[in-house]
Amino acid sequence: MSQFGTVVADMGLDGSKVFDESLLNHPKVEILSAIVTILNGDNAADQKAFAREAAAVLAFFQPGAGEDGVAIDSLRSDQHTWRSVVEAEMQKNSQEVASRTQG
Repeated sequence: MSQFGTVVADMGLDGSKVFDESLLNHPKVEILSAIVTILNGDNAADQKAFAREAAAVLAFFQPGAGEDGVAIDSLRSDQHTWRSVVEAEMQKNSQEVASRTQG
């Protein structure tokens, strides 16, 4: 999680671009599992808040977006906007976290 936080901080992620998931140090599924572990553990409230935010931010890393990123409202090759893909993954991640956490 700390490595993920560093990647996000270094990129200055502001929600206007989507970046390639290859920029992450670990697979997204592993990062999501780390988020669940933090939320289920005896961690400080600020760590849990960071983990909840990280679940949403994770959706801004998508295959095919490129290292320099693409505008969130631009079209993908399948004629869907990157925004629609990010929002769908945010919802999926939120549901996954909710189903795997105690509270």
